Amino acid sequence: MSLKRSNLNLARRYRPKLLSELTGQVAAVKLLSEAIEKDQIAPAYLFSGPRGVGKTSMARIFARAACCLSTDSSQRPCGKCRSCKLIAESGSMDVLEIDGASHTGVDDVRNLIDAVAYRPSVGARNVYIVDEVHMLSTAAFNALLKTLEEPPRHALFLFATTEIEKIPATILSRVQRLELKRINESEIVSNLQGICEQEEIQYEASSLQQIAVAADGSLRDAQTLMEQMILLSGEKVVSQSIADQFLGSIGPDKEVALLELIAHKDQTALLSQLSGFHEKGKDLLVLANRLLKWCRACLISKSTKDWNLLSAEFDGNLLKRLEKAFEKWTIEDIDRLFEILWTANERLRRSDQALIVLEIALLRACRMTSSLDLRDLLDRLDELSIAQAQGTGLPAPDTAVPSSRPHQPSMPKKKSQARSAAQEKPIEKQRFETSDQLLEALRGAKPSLYTLALCAQKRELKSGVWSLCYPQNHFAYRQISEPLIQKELKTFLSEASENPIDFKVIGIEGAGPQKASEKNFIQSAKKEILSDPDLQQIASELNGRVSEVTIEGIKT
Repeated sequence: MSLKRSNLNLARRYRPKLLSELTGQVAAVKLLSEAIEKDQIAPAYLFSGPRGVGKTSMARIFARAACCLSTDSSQRPCGKCRSCKLIAESGSMDVLEIDGASHTGVDDVRNLIDAVAYRPSVGARNVYIVDEVHMLSTAAFNALLKTLEEPPRHALFLFATTEIEKIPATILSRVQRLELKRINESEIVSNLQGICEQEEIQYEASSLQQIAVAADGSLRDAQTLMEQMILLSGEKVVSQSIADQFLGSIGPDKEVALLELIAHKDQTALLSQLSGFHEKGKDLLVLANRLLKWCRACLISKSTKDWNLLSAEFDGNLLKRLEKAFEKWTIEDIDRLFEILWTANERLRRSDQALIVLEIALLRACRMTSSLDLRDLLDRLDELSIAQAQGTGLPAPDTAVPSSRPHQPSMPKKKSQARSAAQEKPIEKQRFETSDQLLEALRGAKPSLYTLALCAQKRELKSGVWSLCYPQNHFAYRQISEPLIQKELKTFLSEASENPIDFKVIGIEGAGPQKASEKNFIQSAKKEILSDPDLQQIASELNGRVSEVTIEGIKT
């Protein structure tokens, strides 16, 4: 005798009866619908996925459709034919549902195989649903192989499992696999809202959002949690106060508010909020995990410059709040924040001092200094130099945290007037008659190019062409053959020479003899690098020193 509908729990009361009613499984529903409509149903299907996403419900609906006697295949299951009515009343002999966890042995499978020989009594097929099929023994799986490979036309096997990795490959190769995905939070909230409207339950949107977060992709868990909260309230109400009392999470809105405090580096308010959540008995591990997920959303959105990319997974309004809060943060800084939260998550799992671990992690996130490109530092030094030269006060440092300056690609950047005037010799046009004249001019204007040219085994200026000959295994030959280096050298020649000069790089097989001065090219290159005024200025400003110089993988 079946229970009255009003006596069933919400998960059973609102179990889908048609494929179109299944939540969040668009691809699987489309595949099965096409198979039913075109009458191309395979002998066996395997439904896999996390708990509470609709595996068993999908198998039961598909079983009804496969047994349906309606002549219009697009209307199956029709719910009107004798087969559909018997299945709805749990009185059909054509659909057999087995719990794999309690029928694990080979004898249970042999009884199933014996039953396959009989034709259906009412419906179009005999359907065998095996739930938690991964619990079957190895011998039971082996007993199924022959039947799955060549089943009778009237037999259909439907398997469901949460642990597909435990299914033998021999079984997987004989079935059509349908992997059901976790249901996202917005779809869960939409389903819960529909139930509340039909049951005339009063609710707050934020409380349903908290239930969806706690359900972790399981619609059945969400429906069960909501039912428990209704019982806890004593009336048909799902309020925010009940959600705060019943669930360990604090809700997406408050999670984003915490991240906003981190973005603005408000340490006092941050610690106060965290202490309040701890006193209310909130699960700090759950909170840290949720902050990590929001930080991941922020990092992806910032990197792709598309804050709507994850709108199906996260609330759009909350993503806009994050976008505004982290507007001045660089991608590198958000990445570092993610690492801090990740480390805190791992420590929370191993510690019994959850509050201390999370407090220190969030304080560390607030104290985090902004990432700064060296070119930005040079620009700052330029401003100081100009201010000192003009006798004006030093400009106030940029206090925006962190810097909003986008990371620039590694390419030459125009230097400021102060640095170029004081530290770089201007390029003056002259007429070059010899290779040595050209080399000396290059030394003053482009020290790095001068070092590469000095490494040449032979240099010759003839008929307007400057030839540089290198052994092919020489590091300088590989460097000067780079298109960017050649472009820079060509630009120098056009700007410095009155007479048109081109150049070519020649590779010589074998090392050959070298002049004594050329054998010391590494020491020369090191000296030129260490004497670079930009490098010296940065080291002085940072109170540091250059510990080593590496040229094309060679430590000097």
